[in-house]
Amino acid sequence: MGSKLCTILMMLMVHFLVLPISEATSVFNLDAAIRRFSKVITFETVSTDPGVSNVTELNKFKNYLEKAYPLIHSTPWIQRQIVGGLSIVYTIKSLHEEKNDSSKKPWILQAHQDVAPVSDLHKWDAPPFSGQILYKPQTLHRILYDPKTNKGSKKFFVDDPRNKNYYIYGRGTSDAKHIVMSIMESVEYMIGRGQRPIRKTLILCFGHDEKVGGLYGGKNVARMLENTYARSADGGKPIDFLLNEGFSIVKDILPQNMKIAP
Repeated sequence: MGSKLCTILMMLMVHFLVLPISEATSVFNLDAAIRRFSKVITFETVSTDPGVSNVTELNKFKNYLEKAYPLIHSTPWIQRQIVGGLSIVYTIKSLHEEKNDSSKKPWILQAHQDVAPVSDLHKWDAPPFSGQILYKPQTLHRILYDPKTNKGSKKFFVDDPRNKNYYIYGRGTSDAKHIVMSIMESVEYMIGRGQRPIRKTLILCFGHDEKVGGLYGGKNVARMLENTYARSADGGKPIDFLLNEGFSIVKDILPQNMKIAP
């Protein structure tokens, strides 16, 4: 599953920045993480036009994050801000923050909450906001799905040796709630291990209107970051590094047939 790989990558990145501050231990529960990911797919966080978002569903998503990740929302050195009405920004303050040191500018992990509208419902094998965990045997080309019960054909068990054939079905599974949830899982896990950034503040930015240009989400978040971190002494650069979503790995773009991950 794409979310599993993203979680591993995010853990590596966050781990690079953190320092153990206690002897606390935390065990990562993949089964629970997958079910949380499945749940957020059920929120119809659709953006249709600039300034037109499903406010009710976006608030459901925000409220679910509070419930699903209690450590992130109760740790005193993590601040949450709602920007542009619906975009979410978490600032994870470092242990030794030095705002005036240009070499210590924040790092940003970025993704978006919103998804594109569904216009081809008749082509879907399962409802696009079902979040179903479905089973797809290698011998078949279609996901096994029972439209009468609106459920997948098999129960999901994370320790099943065939779990590589399970798929989480729905809008947002690859664009880009999988990134939002991977980041949140990683940070919650690290806090549970008693870890915290050392000198570099880590910022999590989850926009709400990326699908329609980010005029009310991303634009306001950028302005906020500039106002908070930009200094004339370092050329007005508010951040040091940003990781956002990309595309899938593709091939046959270059003559050398390299695989490219844009």
